[in-house]
Amino acid sequence: AASWLIDTVVECGGRQAGTFLWSVHKGLLRELKQDSFVGRGYERVRGVVHLKWVLLTGGEPAQQDLTGLVNALHDAGFKVSLETSGTATGHIGVPVDWVCVSPKINMPGGLEVLLEVVNQADEIKFVVGKSSDLEKLTELLNRCNLKTGAQVCLQPLSTNERATELCIATVMEMGTWRL
Repeated sequence: AASWLIDTVVECGGRQAGTFLWSVHKGLLRELKQDSFVGRGYERVRGVVHLKWVLLTGGEPAQQDLTGLVNALHDAGFKVSLETSGTATGHIGVPVDWVCVSPKINMPGGLEVLLEVVNQADEIKFVVGKSSDLEKLTELLNRCNLKTGAQVCLQPLSTNERATELCIATVMEMGTWRL
């Protein structure tokens, strides 16, 4: 069964105090209401901490229409962030507050990164291990029409020192990209 992880940022006294991680299974989405899943989770911590954001993340949450889930989370008072590989469109037209696309270019499985998804991103997060990865990213971005203010963020592969050096050099050269 399809499932998603919902990661909520917990704040206490204006400072991030930690996160709660909830798993939402596909069947639950059909009946998600403020007084069910979201409401029960919120009620457990209300008065102790203030939950502001919910992060929808993998597998690939956008394989499903996210309208009902996002609307229920908004109704419960949350802002919603989505992390997607860019290979599915279940969030297009849905009022997600922040979209991070982490494109998996030429990965096993053969799913294509969709330009219409990348174009909707507030943030592009790309894992870099070698210079050919940057060439793939540049090729993808050259085909896109990123929205104003979209951030391009590089993430070095694991603890690879060369990848870290490559990312730092690229960010400094590009000027507007982030590490």
